[in-house]
Amino acid sequence: MKPGRDLLVNQLEGVDAAFVDAHLERLGEDYYAEFPLPEVVAQIRELSRLDAARPLAVLASAAAPTAAAGADAGALLCTILAADHPGMFSLLTGVLGASGFAIDSGAAYTYADAAAPPGADS
Repeated sequence: MKPGRDLLVNQLEGVDAAFVDAHLERLGEDYYAEFPLPEVVAQIRELSRLDAARPLAVLASAAAPTAAAGADAGALLCTILAADHPGMFSLLTGVLGASGFAIDSGAAYTYADAAAPPGADS
């Protein structure tokens, strides 16, 4: 379920409220159903920091037993935050696979068409 704006703004001190608004408006319910609130907060914080000098961020954590049925011990959940470019998802998964990671599942979420969030073009 999509979190309330005020809840997010209160947890994202230093992040422009307009950026939070754009994030809320441009991602569908499937995104908010996939990630719990702490992860949404961390993702918004990291996305707000992306720029030409830091074009992507990686958030990784140990997979909880319920995160993926039958996940191997030591499984890793990896979220890559970056600008959306054609073929980016396949390139990232290809690099991970070629590096020896077994990818059990993946999903891509992108901002719906609208004006770019503040700071996205810097």
